[in-house]
Amino acid sequence: MSLPFLTSRRKAGLRPTSPTSGLTDLHCRILPGFNDGPETLEQSMALIRQLHKTGFRRLIATPHVMRGFYAPSPDQVRVVTAQVRQATQSEGIDISIVAAAEYYVDDGLLTTLRSRGDLLLFSPSRSTPESLLLVETSLITIPDSWMELIELLSNRGLVPVLAHAERYVYLQRNRDLAFFLRRQGVKFQIDLPSLMGRNGTNPQHLAEWFIEQDLVSYIGSNAQSENHLRDVKQALTLPHGRLATRGVVLKVTSGE
Repeated sequence: MSLPFLTSRRKAGLRPTSPTSGLTDLHCRILPGFNDGPETLEQSMALIRQLHKTGFRRLIATPHVMRGFYAPSPDQVRVVTAQVRQATQSEGIDISIVAAAEYYVDDGLLTTLRSRGDLLLFSPSRSTPESLLLVETSLITIPDSWMELIELLSNRGLVPVLAHAERYVYLQRNRDLAFFLRRQGVKFQIDLPSLMGRNGTNPQHLAEWFIEQDLVSYIGSNAQSENHLRDVKQALTLPHGRLATRGVVLKVTSGE
């Protein structure tokens, strides 16, 4: 299998296999009535049926939370999540729906952390305690408050997951920064459609690089409607998509 953008490295260990059921979608907009998600419960259920058909068995529902723009309370998200969960159970769909959110790193999030307020946390698996928080930043620059964020999260025993990490220009321009963030305890989530070039070639190449460097902890569809799932399904058939879902690392060394 030729990966032409790895021009100066030896490729080894690339053994893609077909994706199977059991995937976790860590970043999806399946809850009706929140910002850019489905408008109705039926639209939400149509999306969930397709995600289930694609192979996902655990969905982390992540509506936006951003001061001055999107302000759902944790209880509002939990109530709607419970409604969606009940609907899936009524249909007999074997899928887990988890209430969470995508928090923009701003004064609102920092204030909540300082006051030890309620946050929509989730767990890395069904059997582990809730300790993860999905966060996003400006696509252009890492915020000045980043170090305070890390300290506040650490004080509460929480782990930040950086949403759609491949889309940040500051990581595209400085890939070494990804290793620095990892040393801080940050985990990375990538959107599968980026592997199809949906967000441009720079995010696509960075997503591939994250996978090659074994830096990807979680994948997500970032699905808001059924129209978004075509890229998700196709990405899962790509070598990098299969590596990301299987936890198989493309090991590379210098030289040819």
